[in-house]
Amino acid sequence: MAKILLAAESLDNIVPIKAILEANGHETMACPLAIDILSIVLTEGMDIVIIQLIESSNRVIDIVRTMKNDDITRAIPILLLAGSEDESDTITNGLEAGADDYIVEPVSQIELSTRIDKMVRLKDLGKNIKQTRMVMKEEVDMAHYAQFAMLPTTFPYPDSASFHTEYIATGDLGGDYYDVTDHGMGRIGIILADISGHGPSAALIVSILKSIWDSNKDMTRSPSMLAEMINDQLLRFTPAERFASLFHGIYNINDRSLNYVRCGHPYPFILRKNEATIERLEASGDFVGIHKDFYVEEETIRLEKGDRLLVYSDGLIESCDKQETIYGFDRLTTKLKDNFNMDGGTLVSALVADTIEFCQGEKLPDDVTIMLMESL
Repeated sequence: MAKILLAAESLDNIVPIKAILEANGHETMACPLAIDILSIVLTEGMDIVIIQLIESSNRVIDIVRTMKNDDITRAIPILLLAGSEDESDTITNGLEAGADDYIVEPVSQIELSTRIDKMVRLKDLGKNIKQTRMVMKEEVDMAHYAQFAMLPTTFPYPDSASFHTEYIATGDLGGDYYDVTDHGMGRIGIILADISGHGPSAALIVSILKSIWDSNKDMTRSPSMLAEMINDQLLRFTPAERFASLFHGIYNINDRSLNYVRCGHPYPFILRKNEATIERLEASGDFVGIHKDFYVEEETIRLEKGDRLLVYSDGLIESCDKQETIYGFDRLTTKLKDNFNMDGGTLVSALVADTIEFCQGEKLPDDVTIMLMESL
């Protein structure tokens, strides 16, 4: 049975209803409208609240709004008790404020019992929904932890190359992935991928991509060969509407060479220290996970001491302000030129801060990942 609070301007007005409820086995408590209803509901753990309407008074409306705006009492059903159908405006205002139903006096035992049974079911449904949401949140939190645990916290050959990274996910589960690993013999494997879409499905594909990367990172495959393998595996294990852009490079600290592929991914940049110039890496290639007839070209460049490689996901350049103007390559290039001599970590932070400022408080439309490698 339910624990029911009855609130009325005069407690004499709800004696008949209180008697019916108690006869049906419910536990009741009566109180005047003038006191703090929310505190009583919270303290006594009420299951249902019945409130007598008062014509030309905002007190009842205030009580309803207060309860429905509280995280704890929001799911508790509220039944309005009207003196007559003539109070239609007052009833409407109460329902618009968040009340779940109303009943008009004089109230029959059958009608009241039916409404209360409905309220009990509504309360149980709200409780079940809340529990389900809590379980789902716990699952998402675990997946969020696992996803971020996949990202590197240390980097190989720190005396020969330094790395600075930043990852901002638009939701609990992101669709970007990056890693930096030791391929042996002074070779550093670099990958940054952006899965289409967001949420759990994108996060699942990230885990598939990581599995492919981990199982092949110690082999002597070239970036183009690994890209072809990733394309084949994504076609095999993911839905047709899911694909990814990908940058993959192997940096050799012995001769400072960088072999790389760019599969549908935004142009990476090389910041040349001695010349104080910025170069765009333009090797072309298809997105991975779309076509079996996959095309990708591999190129090799050389870095000098102090040169830096900047790789990022399209969430950086496709961020928008309130006027729906995109951040774009031009702004990114200008920002790089203006902050050319910043150290790596400060530069990455400056790019993130500039993106957030550019959005003018708007939510980032996509995950943003930035990776900066400097040849030491």
